Amino acid sequence: MTSSLDSVLNSLRSSYAESLPEKIEHLKELSKQGQADELRKAAHKLKGSGQSYGFPEISKICEQLETSAELTDWHAIAHAINELDAIIEILE
Repeated sequence: MTSSLDSVLNSLRSSYAESLPEKIEHLKELSKQGQADELRKAAHKLKGSGQSYGFPEISKICEQLETSAELTDWHAIAHAINELDAIIEILE
């Protein structure tokens, strides 16, 4: 039974990882458009889902991104998005 559950969890985690590039592209687009509030909301959602799917590093960066968006700190936003890009490259 445990191996069956592990298999399902691994499949979910893999599917989530595959969806990350699209989610990061969405964050980039919101940043380019100067939509700080929408960016904050998207970062908040990604922060929670990252933790749920076992990607605490995604959650940590998204927490920083969320705070940066609240402060409308575009430099910090760009830095956080670059960090997310680096993680995506590792996962691919």
